Amino acid sequence: MGSGRLLYTNNAGKTWEVTTPDGIGAKDRLIAADFQNTFLGFAYYLTDAKQPKLLATHRMQDGAGLPAGWETAALPTVEAWETARDVTTHSSFGLSYSDASYVPLTSSPALGQMNKSLYRTDDRGKSWTRVGDIASGISGYPTGITFRVPNEGWITATYHGQESFPLFRNKDGGKTWTVQHVDIPDEFKNGYADTLTPVFDQESNNHGLFIAQFVQDGTKTYIPYESRDSGDTWLPIKHRLTDVQASPVYHFDNLITGRAISTDGKTIYIMDTYNKEDWHKLIPVIALKGASQFFLRMDGYGCVLLNGHTKITRDGGKTWTDPA
Repeated sequence: MGSGRLLYTNNAGKTWEVTTPDGIGAKDRLIAADFQNTFLGFAYYLTDAKQPKLLATHRMQDGAGLPAGWETAALPTVEAWETARDVTTHSSFGLSYSDASYVPLTSSPALGQMNKSLYRTDDRGKSWTRVGDIASGISGYPTGITFRVPNEGWITATYHGQESFPLFRNKDGGKTWTVQHVDIPDEFKNGYADTLTPVFDQESNNHGLFIAQFVQDGTKTYIPYESRDSGDTWLPIKHRLTDVQASPVYHFDNLITGRAISTDGKTIYIMDTYNKEDWHKLIPVIALKGASQFFLRMDGYGCVLLNGHTKITRDGGKTWTDPA
């Protein structure tokens, strides 16, 4: 997504082209795009009209697994703020066609309040239903949403003066949200925390992890919280990081492997939670300062977006080059 346009590449980032999905007008405005791969994800547009609609679009595939156009549908919004220019979205994707996907909408804050609603699709974006208004159950500014199974999910948020740790859980398909209690390490009880979206292990979805960013005395400390009982309890991992680039550069994937880049770009950190290891350090041959996107696969291939330019690695992050 660049300058309000949706971009795609089919050569590992060497070149990028603008794409306009089917059902999207030339003057419709892209407000967000969130894709895990070519077919798993959504882009959201506001139509260019006096009474705009909020559209969600996703890439389809043919019987051979190749791209086959886009499917676009309007969310059945009911409040004026849901189609305002400053509305924001997050996404939680169902991993199979039959699994539900969710998108929460949030307004800009007005007089310290933020409107929040939730929408759901059970047919991979062909149609959407409004779950309801969720503002009463979610305080703070949402940072993301994830569902472990179709009817059980979490919303994370930034600290906004609330007394509780900003982690909210749901067990009824998105209708009711409550604060989930999480222990805070003693040394951070005088500070505050923002939380980032949990991820669950694709091999066993009872194993999950989310990141808490604690701020105390002006210093940020990132602590992963791990669950091995389907999210019923979350315990802090003792291995912590400071002075790293923020999410989404610092992240855990759906194999619960952690990756991060130092603020100065001179160190890559990798954590294997299966083996309960501390962060492993890797020194790249070029500084990766100012990254905006970063991923690194287990086979050593990776990609980083630096100042709008893509660099790739094939040796686990040591050397980085322009796409060939």
